[in-house]
Amino acid sequence: MEPQHDTLPDSPSLPRAGRTVLLLLLLFCVGIIAITVINSVTSRLLKQLEQQGANERARQFIAEDISRTVMAMELDFLRMATSTSLRRQAMIREEINGRIKRVQQSLNVLQQGGNFGQQIGLNLEGVDRMERRVVYHPDPDDPSSLLAAIELEPHIELIKVKADQVEVLLQRREQARESGSIPRLSTAEMETKLFFKETSSLFVRLHENTNRIFYESATRMQQLETTLAAQEQRYSNGQTLLVGLVVLTVLTVGGLLGRQISVITTRLHTSNRDLQRANRAAEAALSLSRAAEYEICLRLGRAAEFRDLETGQHTRRISEMAATLATLAGLSQEMTELIRLASPLHDVGKVGIPDQVLLKPGRLTDQEMQTIRLHTTLGETLLAEAGNFPSLELGRTIALQHHEKWDGSGYPNGLRGEDIALTARIVTIVDIFDALLSERPYKKPFSMEQAVAIMKEGYGTFFDPQLLTLFLEHLPRFAEIRNRLQDKQEERELASRLLAGRTTEGAV
Repeated sequence: MEPQHDTLPDSPSLPRAGRTVLLLLLLFCVGIIAITVINSVTSRLLKQLEQQGANERARQFIAEDISRTVMAMELDFLRMATSTSLRRQAMIREEINGRIKRVQQSLNVLQQGGNFGQQIGLNLEGVDRMERRVVYHPDPDDPSSLLAAIELEPHIELIKVKADQVEVLLQRREQARESGSIPRLSTAEMETKLFFKETSSLFVRLHENTNRIFYESATRMQQLETTLAAQEQRYSNGQTLLVGLVVLTVLTVGGLLGRQISVITTRLHTSNRDLQRANRAAEAALSLSRAAEYEICLRLGRAAEFRDLETGQHTRRISEMAATLATLAGLSQEMTELIRLASPLHDVGKVGIPDQVLLKPGRLTDQEMQTIRLHTTLGETLLAEAGNFPSLELGRTIALQHHEKWDGSGYPNGLRGEDIALTARIVTIVDIFDALLSERPYKKPFSMEQAVAIMKEGYGTFFDPQLLTLFLEHLPRFAEIRNRLQDKQEERELASRLLAGRTTEGAV
């Protein structure tokens, strides 16, 4: 009987194949670990640089506020010089005192660090306001901020003294005018002119000092950006090498499994084709129904926006951007489509708000503010009992909750965090983004950089932080929607004429 050798030629190949796969998997794990370590170290360095950049931006923000305040004080002095009313002069003096206090507060933050804020109105009604707030941490090893504050403080104190003196000079001028004495009035006028000439040179020195703070921060920001770019390049080179190793390993291991996957994929494709044939007729009917439903929601939302002098493209932009953000947030295709249909209904309750409140150009009274806030509950009531139409039911929720804020300071019910419906949180972000960038008869649009900066200030207070992060990460997609659905010139002109007409009617 001869010995059997049937399996001997293949036996060595099996262990070698197993060792090869094991070695490839080991290389894969080593590459992943190396990428993780490099990413952790580099991320920590980049975070430190970003924090320094944020601190310099805060310093720039404070310097800009000081510069604006100083310019306003200079204009106040000129207004006092041209005013002949002692009462008006006293009012302007109070404004100067307030600006002096603000500059002193800014200088205190530059020296000791802390929070610094500025109020910004978000809409015409004045209901929603956002505070732009920065935190500045002075570097103990960098005396530039301290020196700048020390240079400015004497000038601010001198302005306070000048404010006292100008009041006396102007009173003396008015007394001379009332006395009817031409020599006395001429002397008073000469004293006033000499005083304001000296004050003008004081403000020139103040502007030089405040501009120095701003330009120093701008130079540092450029240096930080250069350092950050170099760090990112080094990280990218190392990561590319390791990723190449990992990809090569994955491709090799994948080749061993490719045949089985190919067979399974072929079978799945056959099954999918059968399912697609069965679903095409149903999808066609559903598409036609959804198109009609979308037009109904769009027209109903447009009717409400028309009263607020919004354009038709605004309604479509909100629809498209809300659906895009819902997709990025991982919502199902069905829910994303419902949001696209329902989001135009967010302000439908404005149809019940009187024109004299809705279009009032000035600040609203407490009673008027309560009236404007009723548009959320009015919208919810208008869309009630619409359970047979999912888009209207969802629009009811969005209309009620789209003015709620993440920190619980919104209205009408003061909901907080995830107690607010996810769909309403999505519409809040895209609605405010579009409003900031849009031109209206009563305001000019913000730039993209200004709009993004304002929205970042609402992180975790005004907006859902995760949704806002996701939105800003994909900002080009939302900018593309705005560019594609721009406001039409004839609609803007019509809105301007309607605003003028309604304002005239309100005055009558």
